[in-house]
Amino acid sequence: MSRDRYWKEPNLAPTNVVRQHTAARMYLSHFAVDGHIAVYDFDKDRQFDASVNDVAVQTGFYNVYVGRRKLSTETWLSAIEGAASAIIRRVVGSPNELLALPAADEEALSRFICAQMFRVQAFRDRDAAMRQQLLDRVKEAGRAFLERTETPEDAEKIWAAWATKPDEWFLREEEPYQPAKTATFMLSEVQGFANALRQMPWRIGIVDPGLSLYTSDNAVSKHPVPTIRFNPFQMWWYFLPLAPLVLLQIGPRFAEEGQPKRVVKDFTAWETSFARHIVSKGASRFLYGPGPYLAKECAAACLSRLDQERIQDAVWLQGFNPAPLRGVVPREHRAT
Repeated sequence: MSRDRYWKEPNLAPTNVVRQHTAARMYLSHFAVDGHIAVYDFDKDRQFDASVNDVAVQTGFYNVYVGRRKLSTETWLSAIEGAASAIIRRVVGSPNELLALPAADEEALSRFICAQMFRVQAFRDRDAAMRQQLLDRVKEAGRAFLERTETPEDAEKIWAAWATKPDEWFLREEEPYQPAKTATFMLSEVQGFANALRQMPWRIGIVDPGLSLYTSDNAVSKHPVPTIRFNPFQMWWYFLPLAPLVLLQIGPRFAEEGQPKRVVKDFTAWETSFARHIVSKGASRFLYGPGPYLAKECAAACLSRLDQERIQDAVWLQGFNPAPLRGVVPREHRAT
């Protein structure tokens, strides 16, 4: 079967790997020097150097239990990384190579990029937050139902019994929640997301040398088009720093006709700063690569202000211009 039509892609297999990397080592190596990478920890407000082998790693992070069997996406992810490794090395060495990629290589790179969206802690945090919101609403509705249909005494007794039930009972799930399981499902759909990504415009270029890039524990950073209330997949900017001086930007919007654009164009100081803000905002806890780094909270506040300016300008212009209409360079609030 042609992979562009492959849905529910098999991605689980037994593995003996215990230390599983939440960011690809081959990717992080482009931000390292002699195998060591600079790391900034937002929680502890400190910077340190470490081996690429020892960062972005957790025990059994991708393991899923199916009955009594322990399976993992670790092997599948390794194959995704292996297919993209030489391609990333090519375009980092010469961004113009992006224009010459054959379809199979562009597909492999797209699959790697989309896999990074779902393999990370940031995705699990969002999934857990949505699940908790649903659980809270179900419990609230259940208690309200008892209060409407039972006497106050009986309602309290029944609720006291219900309150001892596990979360999966309220959500009618057959087993306890496994954080890796939702990620595994999304990774099985990675080809569909890769197909969509390939229909969006891509731009690669060298960033302003005075504002080098770093990456994070959420390698693919994204930012919504602020004038769209509900943002589908294609209405985001996606940013993947490939090296301290090389940035890949994808989106927004699908190609309306013909082939989607592939552009090699260097990034201005404003655009580089904008990307750095988005990377800091999208990080869960760690930044990887050369500093100085932007503070997460200040990056989020600055981006929010710029989005509000875009919305106001769009009202006046009755349209949307993805460039900063007021030309204000985001202030670089340094974390360290």
